[in-house]
Amino acid sequence: MKRLILAIFMILSMAGYALADGTVVATFEQVDKQTRLIKYAITGDASDGSMSAISTDDYSYRSMNYTSLIRGWDLVSVWAYPTSGGTAPTTDSDFTVTENGLDLLATQGTDQISNTATLATYTKIDGAAAEVRILGALTVTVTNQAVHSATYTIELRFEKN
Repeated sequence: MKRLILAIFMILSMAGYALADGTVVATFEQVDKQTRLIKYAITGDASDGSMSAISTDDYSYRSMNYTSLIRGWDLVSVWAYPTSGGTAPTTDSDFTVTENGLDLLATQGTDQISNTATLATYTKIDGAAAEVRILGALTVTVTNQAVHSATYTIELRFEKN
């Protein structure tokens, strides 16, 4: 009986921890020889909808972290969309994609998480659309999303030139 109670307590405490800052399911895909894709399927925090920053250093594919898989590749676009059948996020929520603190979208992630549509934005250098060569870890940060347990996806698309 003590083991059962302990097991239930551990499961409940882990579930609460997992939802404390939202959850992320990350996937990496080699689409073809020239294209790679990272998808972050996100569920906002159950109490306030927030999400902790997501780093490419925190996830791995075949024993290699995502940063090493995209180093030397060009980030070309970022797509965001609500999960079909899920709880829609706050309309016009924002995100940034940064490398060493530099916003690779040059604020183009503002209002790019819709509660109904798929939106795409492109990397910028000095305000002009341009592919950005990745040299280090990327961090995705979501802001102004307040719907409890909202579900949405952010996709980072890379090309090798």
